[in-house]
Amino acid sequence: MHRLLERQLKRILGANYVVDAPMQRLLDVVDSYYHEAEKEQRLLKNALIVNTEELNAVNERVRIQNAELMRTLLNTLSDGVYATDLQGNLTFMNAAAEQVLGWSEQELIGRPAHDAVTFSPDGKQLVAPRMPHLKVLAGGEPSEGVCELNCREGRVVPVEYRARPIMLDGSMNGALVSFQDISARQQAEDDLRKAYARIQETVAELEFQKNALDQHAIVSITDASGKIIYANDRFVAVSQYSHAQLIGEDHRILNSGYHSREFFKQMWETIARGKIWHGEVRNRRRDGSFYWVESTIVPFMDEQGRPQRYIAIRTDITDRKNNEIAARMARERLDLALEGSSQALWDLDVVADRVYLSDRWSLIVGGKKEESLMRSGEFIGRVHPDDQQNVRMQLGEVLLGKMAELSIEFRCAHQRGGWVWVYSHGKVVEQDGHGHALRMTGTNADITERKQAEEALLKSETKLRTLYDSTSDAVMLLDEKGFFDCNHAALQMFGCPTKELFCSKHPAELSPPQQADGRDSVVLANSMIARAMEAGGHRFEWLHKRLDDDSVFDADVLLNSMELDGRMVLQATVRDITERKRAEEQLRSAKEAAEAASRAKSEFLANMSHEIRTPMNGIIGMTELALDTELGPEQREFLGMVKSSADSLLTIINDILDFSKIESGKLDMEEIEFSLEYMLRDTMKSMAVRAHQKGLELLLHIAPDVPDRLMGDPGRLRQVIVNLIGNAIKFTAEGEVELAVRSLSFRADMARLCFSVRDTGIGIPPDKFNSIFESFSQVDASTTRHYGGTGLGLTISSQIVELMGGAFDLESELGKGSTFFFTLEMKAVSARTFSDYQQTGSVANLSVLVVDDNAANRCLLHEMLSSWHMRPVVVESGRAMLTELERASAAGTPYALTLLDVHMPEMDGFSLAEKIHQTPEYAVRVVMMLTSEGQRGDAARCRELGVASYLVKPVSQSELLDAMMTALGEPHQKSATLITRHTVREARNRLNLLLAEDNAVNQLLAVRLLEKLGHRVTVANNGIEAIQHWQTGWFDAILMDVDMPEMGGYEASERIRQLEQVSGEHIPIVAMTAHAMQGAREACLAHGMDSYLTKPIDTDALWRELEALAESIRGGEKSVEPVLDRTVRHRAAQVVNFDDVRELVDGDRGVFEELVGIFLTDVPRHLQGIRDGIRCEDAEAVRHSAHTLKGTVGIFAAERTIQAAVVVEQKAGQPDIEEAVLELEAAVAELVTAIEGYHWS
Repeated sequence: MHRLLERQLKRILGANYVVDAPMQRLLDVVDSYYHEAEKEQRLLKNALIVNTEELNAVNERVRIQNAELMRTLLNTLSDGVYATDLQGNLTFMNAAAEQVLGWSEQELIGRPAHDAVTFSPDGKQLVAPRMPHLKVLAGGEPSEGVCELNCREGRVVPVEYRARPIMLDGSMNGALVSFQDISARQQAEDDLRKAYARIQETVAELEFQKNALDQHAIVSITDASGKIIYANDRFVAVSQYSHAQLIGEDHRILNSGYHSREFFKQMWETIARGKIWHGEVRNRRRDGSFYWVESTIVPFMDEQGRPQRYIAIRTDITDRKNNEIAARMARERLDLALEGSSQALWDLDVVADRVYLSDRWSLIVGGKKEESLMRSGEFIGRVHPDDQQNVRMQLGEVLLGKMAELSIEFRCAHQRGGWVWVYSHGKVVEQDGHGHALRMTGTNADITERKQAEEALLKSETKLRTLYDSTSDAVMLLDEKGFFDCNHAALQMFGCPTKELFCSKHPAELSPPQQADGRDSVVLANSMIARAMEAGGHRFEWLHKRLDDDSVFDADVLLNSMELDGRMVLQATVRDITERKRAEEQLRSAKEAAEAASRAKSEFLANMSHEIRTPMNGIIGMTELALDTELGPEQREFLGMVKSSADSLLTIINDILDFSKIESGKLDMEEIEFSLEYMLRDTMKSMAVRAHQKGLELLLHIAPDVPDRLMGDPGRLRQVIVNLIGNAIKFTAEGEVELAVRSLSFRADMARLCFSVRDTGIGIPPDKFNSIFESFSQVDASTTRHYGGTGLGLTISSQIVELMGGAFDLESELGKGSTFFFTLEMKAVSARTFSDYQQTGSVANLSVLVVDDNAANRCLLHEMLSSWHMRPVVVESGRAMLTELERASAAGTPYALTLLDVHMPEMDGFSLAEKIHQTPEYAVRVVMMLTSEGQRGDAARCRELGVASYLVKPVSQSELLDAMMTALGEPHQKSATLITRHTVREARNRLNLLLAEDNAVNQLLAVRLLEKLGHRVTVANNGIEAIQHWQTGWFDAILMDVDMPEMGGYEASERIRQLEQVSGEHIPIVAMTAHAMQGAREACLAHGMDSYLTKPIDTDALWRELEALAESIRGGEKSVEPVLDRTVRHRAAQVVNFDDVRELVDGDRGVFEELVGIFLTDVPRHLQGIRDGIRCEDAEAVRHSAHTLKGTVGIFAAERTIQAAVVVEQKAGQPDIEEAVLELEAAVAELVTAIEGYHWS
């Protein structure tokens, strides 16, 4: 600052003056002028021409200029400024002050400043010391503050002032005051305070509203894209999502899937246009549950009209929605209930006198739906005239409050004529303040059917009362006190003159003291009554007593409990059954007589069976042996006829015996352990010859999962299978017959097995499926003529399967074949299959090549070989096999074993074997052959070609495995023994046997068969010789005939067992008997025998029995498990079955021819013995000759001849024997003709 200016200011304001910002700006301007003035002064000084006057003039000009400059500067300020001298008189006032105060400077110069400006708002002059300039003049100190200045026009102006002393040469020269009009600022501050107060109030109100909103509403704010940027606590609590989980997500996090896309599209389109959207939304909580909200979404738009934010305010309406749903469901249920109950709603507006009727009413009365609203009088006018008064009266009573509800039945007119019965029920639901009824609702129900039923019931009751009084049965009603009603028949039945007298009697007086079984009548009657009351009814027989003569009679009593007049009573219906009892007694006597006749028939059948089977054994066995010898064509034809006739006769006899047992209910089933595989194998072997003679493939397929050791009746099971396979062979001209067994289920120890026999024969038409199981029935008469048979086979088989707990089923297509199924549930001794018992380690992993032109055979062999863990490859022709052998040889992996089918087109098995034999490069270790039928010379050819095994199909698992292991056990040489099923059997133990048999034919047959199996045989002609041989020799077992001269098998067995008690030993005794009836086996066991075989002798059964003996001896056991009963073998209906005879002699023609020779020699001798015995009246001789003849023909299974011999044996010594002898001679002649006509081939 310029020094002159600073000095002046110090002089005016004092040395310690303080300059504020506005003043500083003024001083800065003044200071610049001082510096300019100083420059000019320096110029003046430099001129040296300036004199004092000029200098003074210059100073004055400068002062004036400075003063003007100061004034100009002060006038440019927006703040008002005025100055006073030490007396307070105004010395200066700028333009801003003039404008504020309304006074000009000239008007106030020299006057006291406070006279013009110091007035308070109320018009009173302020106290002088409070004036700003006076404060400074009084104290010499600066002052700041706010005061009010009085304007010229009387307006008071609030100002903010700053007052400073004016110092000059160190002493105060006056006061300078600057002020600023703050009326606008005060107004703004006042407005601001008011606005702030209003804002505070608004904020408080908004905070209150927000708290209230947060307490009851779900609030969220989203950005323009719908992302949530704010969610209140209520939103978090209801949705179960946290704030962190909600912020940044959109509302799809709550989507329940309930609303359609169109719903949300319409919502977004509304708020995007800046419009408020309102609606109900179902959301999903975090836990998956649903809740309903009533939502209002408000969009906030920017200046361009685009949405910036969306605020959504929601209210939880879940309870309301649930209530609405519940109410809707209740309405729906009510509608359904009314619909189902045929009830119509009605609603009566009492004030308007209008009654509303639901649509159901139009269905009840047949009206139109538009007639559902009418006046009450109009409605009552449609009521039947007889019912109108009652309707009006009850309705009025309810409306007046005299009755709580309306409940009335009346008739109403139907639009199509007639009347419908209506039940109306209702009550008042709305009243005014005085209790007057305003509205009444209820339902109308169509009860026409009920009324009709009541009317019908009334008629029925009348009718029943008539019947009650007219029935011949006594009917009484009684309660805990006794009788209270009865009909006229009761009075007559019990000999009582009046109903009153009858009802006065105690029920005990109508019965004797004791009933027929000796029990007390009163005690027993109470028990019967209690049972009837508990169960609702009870029927029983009772002894009643007449009241007039105390006579007792039998009665049938029916007690029924019933409700009558609100109490439980009993109705007793009594029928006199004296005549019925008499008829039952007569029937019982007749039944006992019939049972006696049945027992006689059973005994006759047992004897007949025994007598038939003994000669049939000789006939069948010897015929088969004879056919195996060299015969001429005519001889072979005759012997064939003999065998065929014998087989047919035996089959017929067996069928008739079994059918008789079934009819009488005496066909008992055994429950023994057996091997399913062995039983099926032997069964198939017995059928193989017949199948092969017709050129048929006979297949056996046992599924790998079928258990082998089962409990059941193997004999009966074999009988069924033989019948089915026999029929299949009979009715099949070409193709194959397959027996298959598979497991359907296995739970605990019970196996459910399905047996099926399939053929490619003539088939059965569907309309005959049921009839073929009927007795004596075949598909048609031509079938019987063409194929023969009794028609009993399937009937017996189905009955046996039913007794075993199974059922038959059939599938067939005419001309293509049939499949018979039956299922059995059998107890499995073990879950192990047959292959589980076999040691297959030596053949495991061996490669084997199989050739067979039959697809089923290939499948069976592949499955069988795979079950032993071999590596089979199967081909369908010889050329395919040679190709495979060449491939394996070239690859260096030759086959260890080959299985060749003999009978194949183009190249048969022998041609293949010859090719393999001639080609060492094939490196085949073992060649085995399978054939459908063995031919003479085949064994020699096999040896020449190096074939190790030659087996006849069907081949069982055990036979094939044994043969393979035998063949693979040692290097094969050309001279090695050919392996057949017999050599497989013979590899087992050989036995030393004692045969007790009196019949020469049976002796020869048994000896030849046993020796053929490799056993040593000693023959005894009767029981005495058997005991002598046993005591002097050593034997593994005894085969004991039951019926022998001098001493029979039973007595001999008992004697041996008595002698063994001393030695402590036990020799197995196997019975051989022609008795085949139920109980024969038990009789043998009861006499000390260990097992049981029936005649004719079954080669396979005999072999199984001996195998069991060998196993018993090897294991050190002393008992033998019984084997299959010969009686179950089902034969074709022929005179003699040469297939069975050939099997019986095991294919040995020499044995067969020898048996035939003995038979033809012995039969005439036995017939002559019978004639001689009759002539000499020697009944015992007749009986012995007939019995011996029966055993002789039994070998040939000549059932007719056996039966005829049985009859002769039974009639020995009787006068009517001649007819029986003639029948026997005719049967023998037929049998001889068949045997002589058979040709062994």
